[in-house]
Amino acid sequence: MKNGISLFDENGRHITPGEKLNNSGEATLYAHGDVDGMLIKLHHNPDEAMRQKLAVISKCAPSDASLHPWHRNFAWPISAIYNAAGDAVGCIIPMVKGARSMTTLSNPKQRARRAAEMDWHYLHAVAANIAYLFDRLHDQRIVVGDVKPENILVDDRALATLIDCDSVQFRDLRGTVHLCPVGSEGFTAPEWIGRKFSEGPRDRSSDLFGLAVLIYQLLIGAHPWNGEWMGIGDPPPRDHLIRYGDWPYRPGARLRPVPGMTPPDVLAPDLVDLFRTAFIAGHKDPSARPDASTWYEALCTALADLDFCRDHTHHHHDPSIAECPWCAKVAAGLPDPFPAPATPRDPFASLVLAFERALARGDTRMAAELWRENSVLARHPAASRLSDCMRDLTDAVDALDKLAELLASTRRDSPGALASFVEDHPILKEQRFFIHETLEGRKVSSVAAEIEAAAVEIPTPILTEVNPVSSILDTSIVPTVSLDTDPVPLMGDREPVSISYRIEAGWIGLRPARLIVTADRPGHVPTLILLNQDDETPIAVLNAQRLRGTVSIDFDQPEDRVTLSLVPAHPNDRALVSITAPPKKNRTIGSSLAALSIDPMYEH
Repeated sequence: MKNGISLFDENGRHITPGEKLNNSGEATLYAHGDVDGMLIKLHHNPDEAMRQKLAVISKCAPSDASLHPWHRNFAWPISAIYNAAGDAVGCIIPMVKGARSMTTLSNPKQRARRAAEMDWHYLHAVAANIAYLFDRLHDQRIVVGDVKPENILVDDRALATLIDCDSVQFRDLRGTVHLCPVGSEGFTAPEWIGRKFSEGPRDRSSDLFGLAVLIYQLLIGAHPWNGEWMGIGDPPPRDHLIRYGDWPYRPGARLRPVPGMTPPDVLAPDLVDLFRTAFIAGHKDPSARPDASTWYEALCTALADLDFCRDHTHHHHDPSIAECPWCAKVAAGLPDPFPAPATPRDPFASLVLAFERALARGDTRMAAELWRENSVLARHPAASRLSDCMRDLTDAVDALDKLAELLASTRRDSPGALASFVEDHPILKEQRFFIHETLEGRKVSSVAAEIEAAAVEIPTPILTEVNPVSSILDTSIVPTVSLDTDPVPLMGDREPVSISYRIEAGWIGLRPARLIVTADRPGHVPTLILLNQDDETPIAVLNAQRLRGTVSIDFDQPEDRVTLSLVPAHPNDRALVSITAPPKKNRTIGSSLAALSIDPMYEH
């Protein structure tokens, strides 16, 4: 009870707010008086739209690959809070412990005073993790809406968490879109400035503007629209400058850089190009803004390429720059944005960050390889606590590789050896170890369960289901995909289903590439294959199924630059589906760059 008002969770249990922690214009945040590690957020005067949103939001939580005891990407509400009249007036949300606001990290003075150990290498890792966070939400058709640094918390391992998730825009299970009712000055996309956010849903392009601003502010240490006004009269508000595209580095802008301000040219050239695209081309055409996946790939590349300063090891810079920009600032009499920390810098910091990033993403194989190849991780204070988990994880990878060998060499009508192996390795049935790993295009746990079931039902052959593409493709060269669906029988004499697709690049060893397919209406689609357009090599397979809405499958990021096309597996299936392809430039992915570069002093 709070101020004489009884409060209940979704199960009808009384809840008791504890200590008041924060009070904003819209809601008050309390510690949970009954459950440790939880918070209670009570809205002051929620309107009907907000009450409806609060009532369903806990049931619409996005998939979170980092949902582990030590980290989560989204502090998503776990229950609505109701008053005695049955109106939703708030929500219960998980507490994010051991993290600080991104606001502290993006302000050089605050960072030097409170977190001097967070160097430029660390900030690149934070930026990459924020881009990944946005990518996960956008892939699930969730729009952040109110993008701002205060809504992102970062821990000492550079892992990011989005808070205030009750403000995001999402679609509930009935198809109703619940809007984000607010926005923040300096982070709102130009096309939404001056409009009411209740006008209609925002799309992900509005988020992508705010994401670019967040990354810029984090890496440069200033808002991108900081500058000296060169126009007539008094300087207009920042949102006015954004609305009219007056970015200081755009030719003809009425805002110019302040002397001494860090220019974007200190960044990796690919990042500079992305900022120019986001703030110049993306100002006129929101669809031109780089998506979160593109930011993530570029930031991972920049992070891996960072060099040490010859004179100060706590300074990092891109190798394309001959002189350390931070030493140049100090020489010019300006404050050092990355001063030496009070305690010696951990020489294994970048290794631990790479390991934590892989583990939090669910990139099982990369985490296992880093653990095996760097014995220092088992002794490092930040990673040693994961020894038991890593023992299980490495065992899971070994078992998966061995099972894949057995599947390739064992007759399918002689299931004894396969079933015996699965029985001896129950870890194969725990899908949590195989978030980005599959067998024959399906979940590892599903294949393991089928092997066991088939052995019991002898003489029924195991895995009798035949992939329609197997008759024309050598399936041993088809990379794994992450869709686990049963083939659906196709019927003749029906109207073809129209689908469109897009391809999101991955990053070798850190994140798979992704094929995202959307149907204009529910319907049966035949087996489709994603081909290398140049040599018609199969890259991934989308099994025949009843497709409703959007599905995605992961595939290995190509090392070489390739152009991809999605086509029916069988020529006679072309009449069953109409495929709209994206422009060629949006189907061309791949890079020869390595995914991870550990400095020699970090190797062990």
